[in-house]
Amino acid sequence: MIPGFRNLSYEERLRRLDLPTLTYRRFRGDAIETYKYLSGLYTSNNASALLPLADTSSGVTTCGHRRKLKKRNCRTCLRSNTFGYRIVSL
Repeated sequence: MIPGFRNLSYEERLRRLDLPTLTYRRFRGDAIETYKYLSGLYTSNNASALLPLADTSSGVTTCGHRRKLKKRNCRTCLRSNTFGYRIVSL
């Protein structure tokens, strides 16, 4: 704890320390990791299983690029919060 910040609200602490919110930091971290996977910066054989790309073989591009992620179905709430499923919704 920082002296003098104990009785301040979360928003006021962030404002005084000039920090982004936890939600923003999580979103940013997920976006960075997704970029690394899609750009091939990770040498992993299962990157395509973690973040499968949508089928664009029909020649239709999505938003000007061919790296749209496939939205998969999941049956449990626990599974929907894992990285591979969470990032597609963001």
